[in-house]
Amino acid sequence: MSDPDPKTLRSFACRDRLWALFGDMSTELECSVDYLINEALRQYARSRRADVEAAARSLPPASSPAVSPAEGTRKRPTIPPAPAPRLGDLGLPSPPRSPSVPGPTPPPLPGPPRRSMRPKERLFILFEGKKVPVMKDEFVIGRGAKTADLPIKDGNISRRHAVIVWDEGAYRIQDLGSTNGIEFQGQRIAAKTLAEGDVIQICDYELRFTFR
Repeated sequence: MSDPDPKTLRSFACRDRLWALFGDMSTELECSVDYLINEALRQYARSRRADVEAAARSLPPASSPAVSPAEGTRKRPTIPPAPAPRLGDLGLPSPPRSPSVPGPTPPPLPGPPRRSMRPKERLFILFEGKKVPVMKDEFVIGRGAKTADLPIKDGNISRRHAVIVWDEGAYRIQDLGSTNGIEFQGQRIAAKTLAEGDVIQICDYELRFTFR
């Protein structure tokens, strides 16, 4: 009796060794056991069809039997063509995988605005008739001969009174917490970016800055 529903599941009986072989192949090729069994059955049906067609060609031609009108015209049974196998010679290549496509690169996070960096210039201090070059990125001015790069021997000046630093393309002078501080144009300041010709007052002393 034919099955009214072609999609009804049927059991498949085979030896344990053959079933284990299908299990190993499914693991190696990353596909299901049902997929392998279906492909094997298709290959078997194709080979059986080839055997039947070869046997039919080897038979001698036979005369057509007499057919009564009541029986009608007798037709030869035809074998439905088997679908072309997707796996050749049961080599069973692994099913194609979808290529992985990398996602879009996220835009960079916004950061703080960067100041334009200009080449480092040579800065000089005009002090008591001398032209003192600022040779370090942190140039200390103070009373201490061993702690200051420009020592000024005066009891009103702290041992480390002020410092000149190179910071992001510019020189800046800043107070180091001294007692009497530093002044610019008569006003006490904590720090200032230096420009050509600036005069900084430290107690009774004037320091003029130049890039020439």
